[in-house]
Formats: sequence, structure tokens, C-alpha cells
Amino acid sequence: MRKVLTLGSTVLALAGLLWILSFFSWDIRTAIDRRLYPAPPAAPSPLSSAVEADMLRVRRAEFESVFRRVTGLLEAAEGQGLSVSVLRGKLDRARSLAEAGRFRDANMLLNLIEVRIPRKRERLVPAAEDEPDYAEQSSLRAKPARASRRKGKAPR
Repeated sequence: MRKVLTLGSTVLALAGLLWILSFFSWDIRTAIDRRLYPAPPAAPSPLSSAVEADMLRVRRAEFESVFRRVTGLLEAAEGQGLSVSVLRGKLDRARSLAEAGRFRDANMLLNLIEVRIPRKRERLVPAAEDEPDYAEQSSLRAKPARASRRKGKAPR
């Protein structure tokens, strides 16, 4: 009886070990491979500084173009007599973020400023009674969809 219990516990322990290995074998094998065969240290490419400089130049140029557009919109709103003094401070903050190299944050702030620029209300004029409804006319002139030549295929 003792041999049966020993054999049963051994089989149970091996089954548990195999069950654990089935879940973690890939991680264990990867860790062993990384320990035995480490990756060689990569030397920096001689072109990496040139690529980084080009990317920085492009990001700065994109920021400057958006900055000029938003500044022009602010000046136009100020010329119309609208209050934009609060947005001027945020514009300066966007400029300082860009100078620190945080172009993503600076562009997000410029987008927020552009959305919040006050605009004059436009006067809406109702359409005349005798003016034709262009939505109805365009739907009447539309051609029906052509049937597909292949069997079972829907028209494009």
C-alpha cells in the first residue's frame, strides 16, 4: 500500500510539473536563451544624429506653421474687438513647450487655443419661398445602382 501511495504522489507531482511547464515553458526557454546568448551591444548608427536632427526640424516647422496660423486668427479676432488676452498667455505657453522639445503638447495646446478663439456671430438669412430645394433635385437626378453581372455579388 505504501508503494502505491508513493507511486501515486510521484505521478501527481509529475503531472503538476508538466501542467506548470505547459503554461510557462516559452517564458522559461526565452529567459534561458537570453542568459546564454545575450544580444551584442548595438553601436549607434552614424546617421542617427542626422535623422534626429531632420525629425526635429520637421516638427519645429510644423509647429511654426500652426503657430503662425493661430497667431493670425488671434490678431484677426483682436482686430474685431473680441477679448483674446487669456489666449495670448496660452500662446506663450505653447511657444515655451515647443522650445523645450515637447511638440506634441505644444500642438495640443495650439489646437485648444484655436478652438476657443471667439468669433463674431454671423447673421443667418432665411431662404426665399420661391427658391428650389436642391436636396430634392439632386436625389431625383441620381442614377440607380447598376446590377452586378456576376451571380450573387453585390454592386460596388
